[in-house]
Amino acid sequence: MFIIDKTKNTPFVKISVKDGIFEIIGDSNGFFVNDLYDTALQELERQFSDFNDRLVCRFHYGIFNSDSLKKLIRILIFLNNQYKSGKDITVKWVVNEDDIDNEITGNDLSEIFNIPFEVVKKEKE
Repeated sequence: MFIIDKTKNTPFVKISVKDGIFEIIGDSNGFFVNDLYDTALQELERQFSDFNDRLVCRFHYGIFNSDSLKKLIRILIFLNNQYKSGKDITVKWVVNEDDIDNEITGNDLSEIFNIPFEVVKKEKE
């Protein structure tokens, strides 16, 4: 299992081969997001052949900046290529119930990539 802990401005990242999960959760607007996403992508690429069956990718952002989106798109390109080569991959883009901007971003991304892509509204806690 690979984990990057959340900070005030960077999200939590988890890659679990055993559970078939890749997650990015939290705010993503700090100065160090480039390093975080580069590290996450390198680790995902390194471990990808170890995923047995299915990979569920869960992205749940509070706020994120354009640098984060650019880096996320690089990850989605990698996942899209793996999906096109026959890998079973699903993306769940989780948005807070009243977060219209993230919902629109998720819907836009779902139209760009061929991966099964679901925008899921999370109810207020």
